[in-house]
Amino acid sequence: MYLGRNPQRLSGVVTNIGAAMPIVAPRHSWPSRILFGTVFALVVLSTAIVKGVLSLAGASRERRRPAFIADMANRAAGDYVWGRLSAGRELRYTQTLRIRDHRGQQYAARIDGMLVSGSVTPGDHVEVEGRWDGPFFVVTSGFNIVSRTPIQIITR
Repeated sequence: MYLGRNPQRLSGVVTNIGAAMPIVAPRHSWPSRILFGTVFALVVLSTAIVKGVLSLAGASRERRRPAFIADMANRAAGDYVWGRLSAGRELRYTQTLRIRDHRGQQYAARIDGMLVSGSVTPGDHVEVEGRWDGPFFVVTSGFNIVSRTPIQIITR
């Protein structure tokens, strides 16, 4: 059933299903990226200041302790930056399918997450609920009429 451009429910026959693909998606918003950029600049600046102070403190070639401390500060800054860049990503699964309604119109649908219960195969008549995201109808739940099973999806 098609209720205009923003329906909450879509009903029809599944004509095609793509394979479930893992994707890596960032979780950061624009404000957190700006904050991260500021913190990164401060860490780089403070590392340069620490290196400058230690070089003025008399790091001679015979005594390597201040250079060792500067190298450790540099490594800590690198570990912090690498941790921030890699920690903000998570693995998500997405699957695309095409649904043909009773009028013969086909719609592109997307399942973002893992199916917990139910199954969807080509030829099944389904009723799905969700929202529009551009050209895709993002499925949040539904019911498979052919197999009489609810379709439940876990998203993270």
